Amino acid sequence: MGELKQLDGSFVIIKRKDGEEFIMSGSLDEWLKLVNNGPQFIPIGWGVVNKFEIFTIEPYIPSEIDGYIAWITDKGVRDGLKGIVKERKNKWLETNGVKHLVDIYESRYWEIGVQK
Repeated sequence: MGELKQLDGSFVIIKRKDGEEFIMSGSLDEWLKLVNNGPQFIPIGWGVVNKFEIFTIEPYIPSEIDGYIAWITDKGVRDGLKGIVKERKNKWLETNGVKHLVDIYESRYWEIGVQK
């Protein structure tokens, strides 16, 4: 899920064909213009994606947890946090905010601020 910086307050969720999702700033119209008229490779997240690998682009209002995960630059940590959120949703368990998520992550792995 990419860097969150508010331009006009709009966000979209971009889903690739392989199932990976990215939350990006910008309106749906801006992203449609970029995909339809822009270059073949589009910067999404921390890399570039072939625009033909994009499955859907939908408007999105990020939660506090989604915003925090998108802010994390370490792919391993980000994937770990996403995995915890997904696991808890599948088990019908609530995640009570970012602190709760970080506490679960740190109890399983290590402190988030200590990664190399």
